[in-house]
Amino acid sequence: MDPERRAQIEEGAAELAKEYELLEYLRQELKLSPEGLSETLALPLEEVIRMTRQADVLLVAMQNSIAAAGGRISLLVEMPDKKPIRLDEIADIIDLQSDR
Repeated sequence: MDPERRAQIEEGAAELAKEYELLEYLRQELKLSPEGLSETLALPLEEVIRMTRQADVLLVAMQNSIAAAGGRISLLVEMPDKKPIRLDEIADIIDLQSDR
């Protein structure tokens, strides 16, 4: 495999792993679970899982398109009674936690 292509694939895999860590951090911090969302939204669990997968694919497609144009996506999570959190700030928190 071309070394440049291999580096791109490895970088993409690292980004996906970090995105998964971010999602898990948010779920824990906000006390969200697929089952909890299913109950809150009054939707079957299978529907919540399907919606999550669909949203993940859309977000990755948007991120790739914007990156190809030289841009960058920044997401802000705003919850009642909590300080707004940018996703890259959460990445920094996860990095600090993994250093322990």
